[in-house]
Amino acid sequence: MLEAANGPDHLRALQALYAVAVRRQVAARQVVIHEGDVPRSLYLIDRGAATVSLSDWHGEEAVLSLLGPGDFFGEMGMFPSGDGVRSAQVQARVDSTLLEIDYARFVELSREHPVLWLELAGQLAARLRRTNRRLVGVRVLKLSERIWYVLAELAARPDAQRVDGGHCVRITRDELGMLTGCTRETAGKALAELEQDGRIRTQGRSIIVPELPAASGESGMR
Repeated sequence: MLEAANGPDHLRALQALYAVAVRRQVAARQVVIHEGDVPRSLYLIDRGAATVSLSDWHGEEAVLSLLGPGDFFGEMGMFPSGDGVRSAQVQARVDSTLLEIDYARFVELSREHPVLWLELAGQLAARLRRTNRRLVGVRVLKLSERIWYVLAELAARPDAQRVDGGHCVRITRDELGMLTGCTRETAGKALAELEQDGRIRTQGRSIIVPELPAASGESGMR
C-alpha cells in the first residue's frame, strides 16, 4: 500500500496519480512488460513485487533488479533514446496490484505535481547506485559478500517482512545467482557459508537477515 509519508505535496501527488491511473491485478509469474514491446505507459507497484530482467547475447535471462511497493517501472520509454522498444522484461513475483498510466498523462500530471519527477529521478539514481556497487563488487568482493549485500538491500526495504530479530527476505537461488553473477548451485553454497557464520538464517525458501543499522534502505514512492 502506498503511504503519503513525505508531506502534503506527496499526498496530493499520490491522490492525483490514483485518480487517473488504471489499476491492474496481475498474477504471480505473469509478464507485465515484454522485452521488445513498443512502450506506451509506465507502472507503479501498489502491492506485490516484480523482477526486471533481460536476455543476454546467449539468450539466457539476466536479472537486473527486484522491485516492490512504491517502485516505478517502464519509465525508460518516456525518454528519447535507444531503439524505441522495451529494453527489459518485467514479471510479477507474487500476485500484485499495479497502477498503469500512459506517458502523456504522466507528463501532464507531473507539471501539476513536480514531486513525481523528483520521485522518479530518485528511484533511477538509487538503481544506478546499486548497479555500480554490484559491478564493483564482482571485481573486489568474494561471492558470499556480494550475496550478503543483495540480501541487506532487500532487508532494508520498507516492505520487507519483520520477524523476530530481523527481516524475512524471499528470493530464489536462481535470482541471487543472476544478481551476483554466479550459478544457482554456487549461490546456495554461499548462503550456507553465510548461515554457518551466523550472518543469516534460512527457513525453507525464506532467508532471515538479522536487524541492520538504519542506513541504505531505498524505498519507492509511498
